[in-house]
Amino acid sequence: MRRTRRRKAPITLALLAGLLAVGLGSSGCFLRAVRDGVDGMEQTATISGVVKVPEAWGATTVVLLREAQGRLELTAAWPSHRPGRFLFFARPGTYHVAAFQAGPDGAVPREPARWAGREGGVTLADRGREAADLVLEPGGGGDGAAHERLLQAVTRASLQALPQARHAGTVAALDEARFGEGAGKLGMWQPGLFTERHGWGVFFLRPYEPNRTPVLFVHGWGGFPQEWAALVASLDPKRFQPWILQYPSGTRLERVVDGASDVLDELKARLGFKELVVVAHSMGGLVARAAVARGPAQGWAGEVRLLVTLSTPWHGMDAAQLGLSRSPYVVPAWRDLAPDSAFVRAVHATPLPPRTASALLFGYRRGRSLLATESSDGTVALRSMLALPAQAEAEVVRGFDEDHDTILTSPDVAAELARLLALGPRSRAPRRPGRLRGPRRRRPRRSSPPRRAGRRGGAPPGSAPGSGSPAGRRSRSA
Repeated sequence: MRRTRRRKAPITLALLAGLLAVGLGSSGCFLRAVRDGVDGMEQTATISGVVKVPEAWGATTVVLLREAQGRLELTAAWPSHRPGRFLFFARPGTYHVAAFQAGPDGAVPREPARWAGREGGVTLADRGREAADLVLEPGGGGDGAAHERLLQAVTRASLQALPQARHAGTVAALDEARFGEGAGKLGMWQPGLFTERHGWGVFFLRPYEPNRTPVLFVHGWGGFPQEWAALVASLDPKRFQPWILQYPSGTRLERVVDGASDVLDELKARLGFKELVVVAHSMGGLVARAAVARGPAQGWAGEVRLLVTLSTPWHGMDAAQLGLSRSPYVVPAWRDLAPDSAFVRAVHATPLPPRTASALLFGYRRGRSLLATESSDGTVALRSMLALPAQAEAEVVRGFDEDHDTILTSPDVAAELARLLALGPRSRAPRRPGRLRGPRRRRPRRSSPPRRAGRRGGAPPGSAPGSGSPAGRRSRSA
């Protein structure tokens, strides 16, 4: 009997597209629904950039400080394993951004040489605005009185008072509220509040054990870690240990890739794992593919032996483009999820590491729905899930009679994942084109055709040697 699953309560991207198509401009209900969802997000803007300091800095912490009645007030911190990109969510106001070389004991350095910054502050007058491409460089924030003012706001005590936003190996239980549907909805519409309440990063579902291979699960847009419960439970606990990537799915995908890669790089340096499997659903497949391909070859990405994606929109989603063009409120992730976005175009521009094998699993449902006017799994079009570049690099391409949600709870999918995990490490031989796999079908036995007089062998006239197809052989993808 097929296992059924309740549809998620949050507005899915496909549902949003349907509402846009039938109600935009004429229905106040749609405007109220979207406004209710994104009201918290619309109160914030984003501040992002890069820390340009020597790689030898190592662990770096970026801090965001707000001007408050003539003094600076620490509002957020972005710790990272190495200097690189950062992202903050902030309400309208005037802010200063700086970075410092983190010490092993958590002490804040006083020497200006161990700080990086930029001249002047950033004023966010309008909600929804984006202040991007800020560059923090050594000595950029000034010294003297400006530096002393900074040190008065950034102290060990003020840093410890902030909620923990970044997690690298925190052990947690999957049934915790921060991994549930409500958290997924919050991360979709209000990524800043999500980060403050729940944090983001890689969580362990049990203490790390070096003799078990980590399997990292990555959810999609509006998704949440508890969606993985069935597949997590299907893992062999003697061979594998489940990890989950928790992130606010409304965020720009480049920032998710940056943050995930930095956390995994830290875990690789700290734990020294030699093998990693990544399993990703929907938009999470785009995030995972980009992270593995762009990650440090000598770091964590070089240890990924298998990447499994489920129902991933490799060509993007038309609904995201519709939202960008028709909705009065825009979720940042839509910009990267829209077809022909820079992110979608670049996903397959960089090949996977030589060691990494990939499997493309997808769902399909016969018939059409109100929101899916072409072949799909009810949410993502089949043509997007079966993009040719994704098929070409995959060793296995297999479809299941499941929709976008039930593919995560299907026993057949769990069995296929177990089969893929049982395979040994991939050789470094050139990658073969993927094979489209469906259910095994037994061909009817046919009696051999009568031999013609004077003809040797039993092959029928006009047949080529070896042209027969044994029962159960899979067809190759187009």
